[in-house]
Amino acid sequence: VLAPLWSGHYNPRMRNLPLLMLTVALSGCPKRDSNSPAPKETFDWYVDAVNGSDAFAGTEAAPFKTITFAMTMAAAGQSVKVAPGTYDAANGEVFPIALPAGVSLIGDEKNKGNGGVLTLILGGGNNADAFGTAIDAGAGAGIAGFAIRNNNTGLATPMNLVLRNNAITVRNNRIYGSSNAGILVNNGSVNHVITGNL
Repeated sequence: VLAPLWSGHYNPRMRNLPLLMLTVALSGCPKRDSNSPAPKETFDWYVDAVNGSDAFAGTEAAPFKTITFAMTMAAAGQSVKVAPGTYDAANGEVFPIALPAGVSLIGDEKNKGNGGVLTLILGGGNNADAFGTAIDAGAGAGIAGFAIRNNNTGLATPMNLVLRNNAITVRNNRIYGSSNAGILVNNGSVNHVITGNL
């Protein structure tokens, strides 16, 4: 019988106990082969213009059809994964797409939305400040991995993105096709991260 550690008496049989405990603890840890794929990233909601439906549950197996509807379900701190496809009025999108505060909208970031099939947000509408924009993002929101084009010629000032709230991340997108501005940072909005875009 091993003496308790707190007895205050030295027991030579206990000298290797910490090493034994560490060995046992580590032996229970799963090992990852350096050649095995990294764990799959998961998201809170999924959208697919081709295979989705806004009547579905919004899971990876049963995605929503529109980003617009997904934004009514997403809450701060959540992420929405968007499959390649065209997200326009014909698909059911309502512009500008209202991205709630703190929500991350993620498309094909590796290809900046410009993969074999575009991950394209196509369209625009007026935000509360009367600027035409494809997405109206709340504070702390993120937009990554899209081809973004506001092709609504009926707007007085069509722009692709207007950042009117604070701390919005715009990362690894392809933003094009507007004669006014690719990204407009409204007066007074601060602390944005705008990086890796074309």
